Amino acid sequence: MDGARCVSTWNTEADSGALATPLHPFWPRVRVVLWSVALIVYGPSWVSAVLAQSPAKTWKTIDELSVQELHTLDLRTTTPRDAQIPYLPAEAYPFSPPYTAEELAYLAFDLDAPRPRFSHIWLSVVQRMTAEGHILATLKNNTAILYHPADGGALMRLPAGQEYMRGLLQFTNPPAVDGRQSLWMEYRTDQAFTKKQDRYNYTPERRRIRRQPQPRRESRFLNGAETFDDLQGRDPWEFSWKLIGKDVLYDTIRFPTTRPTMILTRPDGSSYEHDTSRIKMMGYDYPAYRSDGGVETYVVEAVPRLEWLPNYYCGKLLYWIDTEVFCPLRIEQYDRDGSLFLVSERLARQEYPEDGRLGYTPLIFLFWRTDLDLLTVGVHDYHKKVAGPPISGRRISVPSSCGGVGS
Repeated sequence: MDGARCVSTWNTEADSGALATPLHPFWPRVRVVLWSVALIVYGPSWVSAVLAQSPAKTWKTIDELSVQELHTLDLRTTTPRDAQIPYLPAEAYPFSPPYTAEELAYLAFDLDAPRPRFSHIWLSVVQRMTAEGHILATLKNNTAILYHPADGGALMRLPAGQEYMRGLLQFTNPPAVDGRQSLWMEYRTDQAFTKKQDRYNYTPERRRIRRQPQPRRESRFLNGAETFDDLQGRDPWEFSWKLIGKDVLYDTIRFPTTRPTMILTRPDGSSYEHDTSRIKMMGYDYPAYRSDGGVETYVVEAVPRLEWLPNYYCGKLLYWIDTEVFCPLRIEQYDRDGSLFLVSERLARQEYPEDGRLGYTPLIFLFWRTDLDLLTVGVHDYHKKVAGPPISGRRISVPSSCGGVGS
């Protein structure tokens, strides 16, 4: 990717939140510029993803926040704990202002994964591309999700080890993997129960089902920039949280003039051609756009808790969480030496207004692995809600030859 650069705008090592020196001395403050990114919707189309900038200063450190802005925030890092689950905050979900950094993280947990936290069927197209413009893979799949908890608060209260979600995925592209399926179950974890999921893969050419080993959370998907944790989402109780400041985002993923339209899918399953210049960061119904079109965000730092993640591959993460529905629009990941190695951003939209903030769903995800200059882009433009009975009492049987039986 010729000319790609990234600038870190926050120095979170200092308690003052002082701004860091740009990594590239000849560039002004720029979040991420990716000169060419593959866009993955039904054909050989391209998108320039500029994880974008504003010409003026947009960020504020804690010391620069106004009295009105501070009124909505609780800057404490040590707060009362829940009586039954001591590692959770004492205040009941979904909390109320003023918010601590930890409470902001729990609210963002509802919207952090590429899949919404309600039962649905989705269509997904994923493309992976090198810095030279070589497309490594274009994957298409249909996925059904059966999600048990009503929201992140209900998931927080589940006993560790209890299954909270099931998914069934079938690939439709490329032709070599057409018909392959994955069935998986995800579990509520704590320090004693650390298993994230059970997964079974079916290959039609062999007519066999194989149970898969437990995923390594730091392992990238084949030819991809993203890891298991990037797609699964991170449990907020595994991290310590600190508010760094506020920022205004004006773009996350945007399109070049050479890509004026793209094909998207409506909730009823029909497709239409959409003007890419009109795609907005949080969709058309977002009520909190500034008069200049920006989205105000909290910038929050997450550091792995050693008693939970003693050898975690990230030294810290920075989240840009919008101040209205608490959607994490941007995430930066730093290694243990403090070097930025992955940036992810998204476009979102509200597909189900009756569900309030939980009706917001991801439209496009982008992951950029900076050390490899490798990109993964995913379009998730269709989330058809489905009704289903709770998971408790339901059973999926897997042949004993696979090594186990799903609960």
